[in-house]
Amino acid sequence: APVGLQGTFSLWESEESLKTFAFRSPAHKAAIQSTTRQKWFSEELFARFSVKEIRGRL
Repeated sequence: APVGLQGTFSLWESEESLKTFAFRSPAHKAAIQSTTRQKWFSEELFARFSVKEIRGRL
């Protein structure tokens, strides 16, 4: 994959907001189609983690 497009890490307000983006966003759908068509990755990993602790503020 092009440098800078090799992966993402996201925090979501809820599982529903994650699902809305992943499955209903035209931009996300286009990005997935592009990575498949251009064969950016030899393998993929999708993982889900939960936040254990939050410190500080943005």
